[in-house]
Amino acid sequence: MSKPARSLVRAFWAGVGVMLSVQFSAAQGVETLVTVDADGKSAFVEGKFRDGEQHKSLSFQHSAIGIPDLGGRISQVAVKRAGTNTDVRQLRSSEYLSNLGFSEFSYRVDLRPGTDSRSAAHSSWIGKDVGLILLDDILPVSPLSGSQALLLRVKAPAGWAIWSDISPGSSGIYEIPEIGRASFVMAKGLSKKDVSGRLEILSASGFLFSIDEAVGMAGEIFGHYSKLFGGPPGEKVMIVILPFPQNEIPKGVWEAETRGRTVLLVSSDMPFKYQSAQLLHEQLRHEIFHLWVPNAIELSGNYDWFFEGFAIYEALKAGVELNRIRFEDMLDTLSRAFSIDASRTRPLSLIAASNERWKGAETSVYARGMITAFIIDIELLRGSKGRTALENIFRRLFSGHKRPAVSADGNASILGLFERDTGLSMIARAYISGDKPIDMAPWLEASGLENASGGLRARLRVRPNLTRQQKTVLDKLGYNSWRKLNRK
Repeated sequence: MSKPARSLVRAFWAGVGVMLSVQFSAAQGVETLVTVDADGKSAFVEGKFRDGEQHKSLSFQHSAIGIPDLGGRISQVAVKRAGTNTDVRQLRSSEYLSNLGFSEFSYRVDLRPGTDSRSAAHSSWIGKDVGLILLDDILPVSPLSGSQALLLRVKAPAGWAIWSDISPGSSGIYEIPEIGRASFVMAKGLSKKDVSGRLEILSASGFLFSIDEAVGMAGEIFGHYSKLFGGPPGEKVMIVILPFPQNEIPKGVWEAETRGRTVLLVSSDMPFKYQSAQLLHEQLRHEIFHLWVPNAIELSGNYDWFFEGFAIYEALKAGVELNRIRFEDMLDTLSRAFSIDASRTRPLSLIAASNERWKGAETSVYARGMITAFIIDIELLRGSKGRTALENIFRRLFSGHKRPAVSADGNASILGLFERDTGLSMIARAYISGDKPIDMAPWLEASGLENASGGLRARLRVRPNLTRQQKTVLDKLGYNSWRKLNRK
């Protein structure tokens, strides 16, 4: 997941080739060889349909974050019919057409890191000592896409290791049900440690935090969310921490994506060790959440407002509860989010903003989504006298839609949970389905908070005199978490 929201919350293989042998398990089986040239930072891909089936089009993923033209990395496209070269023409950078059809194909992929550092967690690349392969941007979308499981064999050079959250079979073949959820990391010298048999942590050297510190943080956060959701997201989870393959990246910059059961963090470091550890904990709190939502549930459609905006809010609460940030830090972040939403010039509902997330509405998804999560949390706490909170919504969503459940529409499913409560239904209709300006006053009053600035540039703080009910809500929001942890 891209991190423009970080203001709100504060290779592959040197000198050798690598071969990946791919085939589908069903009738449309295809054998594919990918030979990676580390010196040339490219890969040559050759594929052949085992049953000789003919296809007329070859298409690739159009773009990724930081790389608007992924198809521009493809060159030397050739196709064969019955072993003989046949016609192929380029329709656009990511689309090729053969009038006669083909049963074999080949092409070269440029795997030099993109000039835009945002691409580092969202596309395949080859660096000096480590690299990243995301299958959906190196293999064709068509005709290789489909419901068949992909069988992938990876042959690495001597001295190199390869990791994935998907375990290979006894013959070294990976069975991959969804190409878009699969990622592979290969390197000479990553540090690796396991946590309780469920987490595998991989970290490059050069960061101020140690691998043991990363293990401690990841285990703490994973345990916190496992309790919140009522169980783990899957059998095996992998967390990978890498430096940017680009040079001269400013301090504290990071990109991340959670794919399947793998968290990919690409980050520059901070000037001091304490800052380095704090930044890592912030990254892990947000991205580990995504292992459950949206990755472990079977929901479709654009409901980014929930799995991004609500994730930022829950990561803030986790930071307070785990004594990594102060309650005042949480209020500062919420204040900035409210100020951003209040200053928007084009009213958009959260659902509409999610549909336009990559067309300039991403800030609304994060800021308005976080504030909506906050007021829904307060509404639940107020109505239940502290017995029910937003975490109950997450738990019900996970239990009701955990993979391999039947796919359901994300917006309809989540709004359906809110419809069970009159107060939540009103909030959802006003701010999620609707585009009304958010009026914080009722929920600030209920939680014992106030806007000290009195204006659109919010500055939230705890009121001086609190009622018993306000104290209950504040306590559940984390106001006294540091006292509880200190007592422990």
